[in-house]
Amino acid sequence: MEDQKLFGRVSADSELYFKLKMRRVKVQILGDKATVVQIDDSLVISQIIFKVSEQIGLTNPEEYGMKRPEDKDDYSKWLPLDRTLENAGIMPGDVLLFMKKLFFYDKFIDEKDEVALNMLYCQTRDAILNCSLELESEEEVALFGSIIYLDTVGPYDDSKGEPKLTDLSPYVPNISKWHKSKKLAAAIVRRYKALGGPTLKKYTSAAGAPDHQAYQAAYVSFMAQNKSKFCQIARTKPLYGYVYFDASMKRRRRRALRKSNKFEAMPVVLALGRDYFLVLDPKKDREIVIEHHYQEVLQWQGTGNKLTIDCAEYEDSLLTFLTSDAEPIAEYLRSYISLHRRRVDDPLADPAALTGADDDAIATGDAGGAGPSGRSFAVRPPA
Repeated sequence: MEDQKLFGRVSADSELYFKLKMRRVKVQILGDKATVVQIDDSLVISQIIFKVSEQIGLTNPEEYGMKRPEDKDDYSKWLPLDRTLENAGIMPGDVLLFMKKLFFYDKFIDEKDEVALNMLYCQTRDAILNCSLELESEEEVALFGSIIYLDTVGPYDDSKGEPKLTDLSPYVPNISKWHKSKKLAAAIVRRYKALGGPTLKKYTSAAGAPDHQAYQAAYVSFMAQNKSKFCQIARTKPLYGYVYFDASMKRRRRRALRKSNKFEAMPVVLALGRDYFLVLDPKKDREIVIEHHYQEVLQWQGTGNKLTIDCAEYEDSLLTFLTSDAEPIAEYLRSYISLHRRRVDDPLADPAALTGADDDAIATGDAGGAGPSGRSFAVRPPA
């Protein structure tokens, strides 16, 4: 019987399979080229994200995530951080998409951070085009559209003639009134021409030979400056960086007594951004119904199709939501709240401490500030 004793899950008659400890994974960096990373196959996905970030020179790896390429636009389908690739169903040969998940330290991304900037630009551009980030005027649409057009066709070269825009759909939000607007097309072209930029003709020696190396350096710098400008302007929008989830909020009926168990389900949209989570009314042009800073959240739980958020004295009762995305939403809450608490508990771990920048004082818990609705909040540091 001695040889039948179990060692872990292995007994004397167990059949064992051997596999390579190391694994090569192809990771497509959003807005950049793919890279191949060799990893220990026992690492969980959060550790792989740190390794990829280190390999491509990213800081703050906790802001990034991985998913299957076909799930690019679905912010509920990130690979779970606590599983290995095998446990997450990723087979050898599968390609993973690496992109930004959280929008916390974006202020510190500039033209010197080429990979991070390209990633941020691509996701901000897509948010504008699919109307997740709403623009308020035709002037704003022309401003962002001119940079998107620049990124598509390159700097303006007067020797190639006047640019002609007939289909604006690749450059403007997905709203039909803007797709065929001649006035908007003219405004985009005008702004695009005003951007200027290097052309190969400008980098030609006295002998008439083009200086490709100098042109390429000037081109990369010029495009990075405009992408940085694009992201900086987008950051001024109240709902920049927010992700959205459909849900139903359970609320007591108006005429029900306080102790009644009668509830009504109100269709809502849950929005999560850098500092706040919002409850929006989809029937009233996404009017903000509830708005809380993350430091007002005491605890939360997402299991199955139910999400509960406890905002302590800031709400009369638990906020309860029914949604198929309860667990992804809970993970977003955990990630953002963790970053906020780190800023308070360990200020030296914050990039703002290294630059001396005062990036939105409300995020540190040191001051009050205004949320997306414009209402003021006095935020207290967590106990």
